Amino acid sequence: MATFLDVSGLTQFSNVFIFVLVLLIVYAILKTTKILGDNDAINLVVSFVVGLLVLLSPIATGIINLIAPWFAVIFILIIFSSIAFRVMGVNTAQVLGSNSLKLLLGVVIVLVIIVGSLMYIRQETSLPGNNDSIDEDDYTRPTSVLFHPQVLGGIIILLVAVFTIALMAGKPK
Repeated sequence: MATFLDVSGLTQFSNVFIFVLVLLIVYAILKTTKILGDNDAINLVVSFVVGLLVLLSPIATGIINLIAPWFAVIFILIIFSSIAFRVMGVNTAQVLGSNSLKLLLGVVIVLVIIVGSLMYIRQETSLPGNNDSIDEDDYTRPTSVLFHPQVLGGIIILLVAVFTIALMAGKPK
């Protein structure tokens, strides 16, 4: 059944999105670090080749499919928190303080990405002796119920409704 919010048709283009994402990220890294010099053509060719190599690896595309939405959520949270701090009159540089806090935040994010990637790789590889299969639709386990897409979607809709009501019921100025 098609709904207004149904975006499942975009899954056909996921490889195109992954290629463009990898191309842009690698090009931006090469451009800012100037590892290969200032020649834009070389940077573009290298980023194009890396994008194609990522497309050839199903594990790499799976990792990017898994991590990209989390990057979007983290980016949106950073933007909203920055806006909230500025509305309250606090500069973002005052919140982050010194460079050591920025470095610590960067290291934590990189470690989370590495651990998540390694967990995905471990799930996707089959090792000898791992013939234990778990029924994914076993609703006797609480995790199967809590992490079901319909339950998670309902929780998100309820959270949006609660915050909408709370903000709309606030005192007018």
